[in-house]
Amino acid sequence: MDYQEVDVSNYKGTIMEPLGTKSKYWCQDEDGNDFLFKSIETYNKAGELISRGGEDWAEKISCELAKSLSIPCADYELAFDSRSRGVITRNFLTDDNTYLISGNEILKNYSAKASVSATAGEKQDIFQVFQVMRRFIINKPVGFNSLTGVKSAADFFTGYLMLLFQIKIGIVKIGD
Repeated sequence: MDYQEVDVSNYKGTIMEPLGTKSKYWCQDEDGNDFLFKSIETYNKAGELISRGGEDWAEKISCELAKSLSIPCADYELAFDSRSRGVITRNFLTDDNTYLISGNEILKNYSAKASVSATAGEKQDIFQVFQVMRRFIINKPVGFNSLTGVKSAADFFTGYLMLLFQIKIGIVKIGD
């Protein structure tokens, strides 16, 4: 299957997205659709350029694999701007009264005190993540209505873990 790269060099505006470790910004196409561009290049704390070659196609492969397995996910397209390669994903928030709270923010605010390591920062274990999902993230992912037996975000999370475990031990094989 062939994938096209989207040139976002002429998209309007650049609002930097501060969350996460990757360099990314919001931009708008000629039809007024908002997209997040995630670059493969970023800067470390010392201000040195770090190139994470392969992260763009890894995001694309993960997206296509998740879609083929009917797992809700962000839809990524390979992209580039005037400086770097990356991926874009369309803003899935459609209502002006809707906002996104990242998983990191939820875990930081609602989970039990995480252990702190000088080198790795905060760490969460799988049980803390599951408990936060059960308590605070009640509904299925936005716009996902299939799989009637799956009722909550915690159900999806359990399914992800089961799939990853099955892939790891060789019950489910991806390709040959």
